[in-house]
Amino acid sequence: MSTYTKFGDAGDQGASRAQADTQGHRLEFYSIPTGIKVYFKALLTSFSDQYTTNYNSEEVYGRMDPVQSYKSTSRTISVSIDIVSGSLEESKENIAKCGMLFNMLYPVYSSNSAGAGSIKAAPMFRVRLGNLIQTTKSEDTSSSDVETTGLLGTIGGFNYEPVVETGFYTDTPGSLYPKHVNLSFELTVQHEHGLGFEESSLKPRSKNFPYGPKPTSPGASPASPDQEQLGVLENVENQDVLPTATASDVNSLTQEQAEAVLDDILK
Repeated sequence: MSTYTKFGDAGDQGASRAQADTQGHRLEFYSIPTGIKVYFKALLTSFSDQYTTNYNSEEVYGRMDPVQSYKSTSRTISVSIDIVSGSLEESKENIAKCGMLFNMLYPVYSSNSAGAGSIKAAPMFRVRLGNLIQTTKSEDTSSSDVETTGLLGTIGGFNYEPVVETGFYTDTPGSLYPKHVNLSFELTVQHEHGLGFEESSLKPRSKNFPYGPKPTSPGASPASPDQEQLGVLENVENQDVLPTATASDVNSLTQEQAEAVLDDILK
């Protein structure tokens, strides 16, 4: 059974927490082995989503360029947030949350009668940050629960960096509770569903990958003329919208026609 950490949210009852809760502006972590969830207000300072295509490169005698054979495509997300505390109580709560988060980097151990331990489960996470970090294995994007909609992956570590210039709270001699902390991490994504394109239709295997459902706004762009050679525009079912598709036809589409073409392509 999964539960959020029981910190009581002391000192964090203001407008910022209300916005984070009601608008879904939260960075959430879910530990798969333990079922523990930790979340912070999403005060983003940096976000990077890197996609890398990997090839096996083979040098061949007499050929100027190496033969490139596709191997895999990987995705790595780097995130940095500010954790700001408006009171001593909130700073203590944030330290407790971070402590729990760092504990989640370690395995789950089982003990035998001799007291020796062995690894039962390695650390694995689901992470959710609005539509920027989410799984798209399901077409239903209405749920915001990190346990079911979080993106699966491994975290190599966290960088916990108090902003010394901002100062600290203290309540007893020798205690220091930072007012402002920068927390950063890197998530290596583990894909759970098919990506790429279907050979028969040349349509994406995952419609919502990576940031959410297909665009429905009037500003959505139609297919480019280059896609015509792939037969994409030949799949338009509504002949009243585009009876015969050529490069010149695409350039003269009205906004309404362009949206109809785009909607059919992304079905």
